[in-house]
Amino acid sequence: MKILSNDSLFGRFFGQVGDIILVNLLFILCSIPIVTIGASYSAMYYAFLTKLHHNDTAIYRTFLRAFKENFKNSTLTWLLTLFLALVTVVDLSMFSSRGMMPNTSLFYMFCAIATVIALWAIFVFPVIVSFSNTLKNLWIQAFFLAAKNILWAVLIAAIIIVPVLLTLQTLQTLLMTLILWITCGFALTAYLNSFLFYRIFKPYL
Repeated sequence: MKILSNDSLFGRFFGQVGDIILVNLLFILCSIPIVTIGASYSAMYYAFLTKLHHNDTAIYRTFLRAFKENFKNSTLTWLLTLFLALVTVVDLSMFSSRGMMPNTSLFYMFCAIATVIALWAIFVFPVIVSFSNTLKNLWIQAFFLAAKNILWAVLIAAIIIVPVLLTLQTLQTLLMTLILWITCGFALTAYLNSFLFYRIFKPYL
């Protein structure tokens, strides 16, 4: 029946759902050592961006290849991201109204710095798998692409952050949505954002 064929709207929809679920499971499994989260996150974006650009159907092979090829750069970037996040959290805690050294000006300054770091971190992993350059230049490129496309960057950040905030509202919402995150949640946000990243990156590819 045509309605069940791979080229039908029905077939394409469930094919996409299957890809999202598969990539989500690969992302979780490859992130278990924690230190490999960066490589796994990069591979997830590479899989979706490659599918958009080349209509690649073997998405699991694309994921595993990207995980291996970008492991070093993505892992170093992930460790840097963790370090910057830790330093920023400590500074925010220190200068907040309840901190050891309350200072409103410094607190808001570090809030601004935290925002810049967050937008950079959101862009840097897709940039690593989309462009060929030295790691330092890829870090710089991610910063400038985020700054140049600030409105898209805010939308991408919202697609990532809003579901997380909704999930963490209460213990009940966390438990209710846990199965959704395990099944498709991480990959679904990456899938949606891949369309935006592809739009941003396309002129440079």
